[in-house]
Amino acid sequence: MDFKVIWSDEAITDLRAICSYIARDNPGAALRMGNALGARRKRPMKYPCRSFIVCGLLAILLAGCSRRARLAEPVAVARACLEMTSSSLTNQINIRPDDQRLPEVIRALRPQRISITAQTATVIFPLHNGLIEYHCSPVAGATNTWQLFGAGPRFNNERRELLRMHRG
Repeated sequence: MDFKVIWSDEAITDLRAICSYIARDNPGAALRMGNALGARRKRPMKYPCRSFIVCGLLAILLAGCSRRARLAEPVAVARACLEMTSSSLTNQINIRPDDQRLPEVIRALRPQRISITAQTATVIFPLHNGLIEYHCSPVAGATNTWQLFGAGPRFNNERRELLRMHRG
């Protein structure tokens, strides 16, 4: 017995989003996948669950990719903070946001307040991705290991560790 699968507008939008995401790295694969799934949705299927399993696996895979994408900015900010703690900016408070010595990733946050010591870097900025502050400091008792915290509405305005990095 064949089944007719009725795709909701939301499912079609999700399929387009998945194809767009894949197209960033491999436009040909995205086109092939979109065409194959698009063609299958228009005809009756004996085992419609197979298509849903494939889409489900893609969603799980993309969720992992999204996490990596979400970490891209914090990693860049952490690296910039480490760079600033060993630069001519060290031991300066209230650094101007347009100071050319600031790494671009920090200037892009449109910081309102920046303070840097040999051991910490704090950047306060307008609301961005649910955060208003990044704070980078060494992990107590760990040689060359640093942690980056974020604070803002995303974390109920409390600091939460975003990542740890080893400074080699």
